[in-house]
Amino acid sequence: MPNSVIWILILSVALPHVTETMFSPAVLAIGAAFNTSPHAAQWTISTYLMGYTLGTVIWGPIADKTGLKTTLSFAFIGFSGFSILCALSPDLPFLYAMRFASGACAAAASIIPQAYLLKHHTIQERAIISAKIGQTIAIGPAIGPTIGLYLLSTGPWQLLIIPIGITSVLLTILIHRNLMKDIPESIKKAPFDLKDALIKLTPYSIITGLSISTGFYFFEESRFYFTQHLIQSDAFYQYACWSVALCWFLGPFISEKLLKKDLNPLSILQAGAIISLTCSALLLLMSMILKNTHMLSLFSIALIFLFMIGTGMQIGNSITLALAPFKNHSAKASSIFTFINYAIASFVTYFAPYWIGSHINSFGFTYLGIAFILFVTSRKLVTA
Repeated sequence: MPNSVIWILILSVALPHVTETMFSPAVLAIGAAFNTSPHAAQWTISTYLMGYTLGTVIWGPIADKTGLKTTLSFAFIGFSGFSILCALSPDLPFLYAMRFASGACAAAASIIPQAYLLKHHTIQERAIISAKIGQTIAIGPAIGPTIGLYLLSTGPWQLLIIPIGITSVLLTILIHRNLMKDIPESIKKAPFDLKDALIKLTPYSIITGLSISTGFYFFEESRFYFTQHLIQSDAFYQYACWSVALCWFLGPFISEKLLKKDLNPLSILQAGAIISLTCSALLLLMSMILKNTHMLSLFSIALIFLFMIGTGMQIGNSITLALAPFKNHSAKASSIFTFINYAIASFVTYFAPYWIGSHINSFGFTYLGIAFILFVTSRKLVTA
């Protein structure tokens, strides 16, 4: 497969993540534009995520009937169109609906590229490309809000739609011109055993979903943790956020370098689980014995940084290994796998604060629990 096609697929995965983080700073501006509360405006983010979750279920079966190239092109046309309609929204309910629809279309980017790669690459090659995808996605939380804030400083929130619309239209053209047309899976009439698929996918879904949840949990709980429990400034908290964005890049980057040295993806996944388990145990220990909040803050950032590198080493390799047995049903398997991942990530992110509570040991307890499950699951895969 030409490098140009690989980069088109990588950018198609990254675009929805970057554009969503661009939209986040616009909540207050949207609230003011529609004369409503920030809480009501926040639902423009929630409805997008709801649509994205639904989309992970529907695009696999659609691709089985229409083919991967056609489905991805259609999804990006929808993403472009619904994004433009967001800017033309006459009221907030209409904007909610358009955000939901654009999120549903964006979900195809998490399904179709992995299925396409499965058809045209070896497992080692796919693992390397997945690492590149991970590095590209990691840039989103860093550059998205910066672009969004800049555009908001120059005009109304609708300006955010211009780069989103232009980029998605260009990607649609590149997808149509460069991707190979495939035979839809439904035409091959190959049987798909859902029970067998769930058995094979579930261990990797646990690893991927839990690894993703650690990032969601961080951005949900970290501001209160650093500013209230550890008595640090917002500037210190922002530094912590930037460090997490960096380690999300470094985890896949390290994984890519190891894969190019012909290390097995499962071995790298296991190494990442060991790193995460070790760092989370040390994080909990430090939070229990250190009384100096400034020292604990520095140790917390360093250990969370290394912990996240470990989870970053697991995500791409887990995706690669999970889909390996499903070359004849790549889209449907990718759809099921992605839906379970996000269900697990959402479940853990929502319930962990209730189970663990919010206190100075909360990050250590939460991350150690997650890391222990990651280690046990990866160990079972190694010994299977």
